[in-house]
Amino acid sequence: MITVPVFQDVELRRAHGEVTYLFMQTHAPKNCCGDPPIAKGAVHSNELAPLFGLSFWGKYEPDEDDIKFKNVLLDGFRNFIKTGSPSSPKQTWPPITKEHPTKHLVVQPEPEIREEFLPDRMKFWTEELPNKVGVGILKKTRLPAAELHRQHTEL
Repeated sequence: MITVPVFQDVELRRAHGEVTYLFMQTHAPKNCCGDPPIAKGAVHSNELAPLFGLSFWGKYEPDEDDIKFKNVLLDGFRNFIKTGSPSSPKQTWPPITKEHPTKHLVVQPEPEIREEFLPDRMKFWTEELPNKVGVGILKKTRLPAAELHRQHTEL
């Protein structure tokens, strides 16, 4: 559910001519999130360990994959700040376009570009649920809906 509002925002930005880049972090540092880890896969804020050496679970020791992940993420951020594009000679980071609205970089030790962003989840939230429940109900509750919110309605 969290990803759909992100895509609504991304689509609004694209529709208004803003160049927008999308990424998904999939790397889960092996020794930063408890033993056993609090969740399978990447969790909210687990990039803090590789980026800043911070861990809520004690001492953090980065491994080789953590260092590669950190370099991919920092290179993208650094290039974006300097040039307005996160791409570098080492890594292409494509912007979203009308033809490729969910194209994104998967930020992991060996990054990759994917055309679709969590397609099964997106299909559920934007097609299956609205068809079962009704788009009108979803709009009233402000849950993700199949239609894009093009107007700001909150104070």
